[in-house]
Amino acid sequence: MRHTSTYSEHTRPKAARALQASGAFLLVLGLLLVSAVPSWAQDDDSDSTGCDADTALVGLSFTSGDRTGPSLTKLAVRSGETVTATWNDWASGCEPQATLAMHDSGTRLFDPSRTEPLMSSVTCTGTDCRGDDGIYSLTITVPTSGVCVAQVDLVLGEALPFIGPPRSFYSAILSRGPNRLISYSRALVDASACDLPTSADSSQVITTQPAPNNPAPAPAPPAAPAPEVTTDVTVLAQVIVPTTLPPVPSQPVAQIPTVGGETLAFTGPSSASQAAGFAGGALILIGSALCVSGRRLGKQQY
Repeated sequence: MRHTSTYSEHTRPKAARALQASGAFLLVLGLLLVSAVPSWAQDDDSDSTGCDADTALVGLSFTSGDRTGPSLTKLAVRSGETVTATWNDWASGCEPQATLAMHDSGTRLFDPSRTEPLMSSVTCTGTDCRGDDGIYSLTITVPTSGVCVAQVDLVLGEALPFIGPPRSFYSAILSRGPNRLISYSRALVDASACDLPTSADSSQVITTQPAPNNPAPAPAPPAAPAPEVTTDVTVLAQVIVPTTLPPVPSQPVAQIPTVGGETLAFTGPSSASQAAGFAGGALILIGSALCVSGRRLGKQQY
């Protein structure tokens, strides 16, 4: 009996430490796996037809004023200029429809939290805009007054009635859907129509002066001491991970209206990201259980 008791006294602490170490490893691995998967991740953010907006129009070129180039952004479109997009053909696998759209922006810099209504647009479907020389072209003119900034976009499909929240955007990053944006540029039209003053508008610069005889501010109260941080993995596991996880609510498909009565659907997390999240959660639960079991085993009396 003495031999068995001595054996247990030496082996049980080792087993307890092994359980705690294994649990800590699985716990950390699960947390890393869960944190590495964004909630909006998708398997494929390209167009469902396999069309790439960057190469949808073969031989694409832009003209603004007297300047010509492969990108609207590099041309730096200006107020009052006529913007023309020309290309040779549609890329294979792409729906033959493109639009040159212009939206009213109320700020100098693009703000995705604001709504930018559609000012004007021109759409080419199939061979509608192909000339006698076989070249496709779309043209739009930037106004000279009435708006702060005119945003000019060449996009696949039809124009949106507005750009803004929740997900009415042409780019895949903001819409979380297929990328429809081919090229864009923002032209300053009338700085006085902008919502916020800029450094270029000296008449709108607001200057302030301190009030005379201002009393000295009261000294800030001393900072509270930092709370003690525990390094015990088992304690952290019990604090961070509950014994039961709440059910994950289903994410409905968000839809926004587009021109022509169509809708653009944006899906939630992909099956791959959901599987990774569930796997991370399972590792967290298993690791927590091992940590707790190891701690209880280490505290048993022999």
